[in-house]
Amino acid sequence: MTRVGVIGLGVMGSRIAENLYRAGLLT
Repeated sequence: MTRVGVIGLGVMGSRIAENLYRAGLLT
């Protein structure tokens, strides 16, 4: 994969993880 692809996946992954973390705190 290209660096841009890896960075893109990392950003998406971090956003998803943050959303899951916040959802866990709310419940």
